[in-house]
Amino acid sequence: MKKKITVGLFVAYILFCGFLFIKTRFITPNQQPALQSEKVQEYKKLLDNAGLKGNLTIYKNKQRIWQYKR
Repeated sequence: MKKKITVGLFVAYILFCGFLFIKTRFITPNQQPALQSEKVQEYKKLLDNAGLKGNLTIYKNKQRIWQYKR
């Protein structure tokens, strides 16, 4: 019984490490294509007028292209 639990936890650990490797290897937040400045101003204006608090992140082709924190 203990051996099955130990093997199960080991497999879960290996899968989790694999997920972290893939996430950090292929989804890199440092490569951010720039948005056009008029779009940025439009998004900021919409968020400010809505009175929302939080974050807005825009992704294109699985890469983060813009993030706004409020």
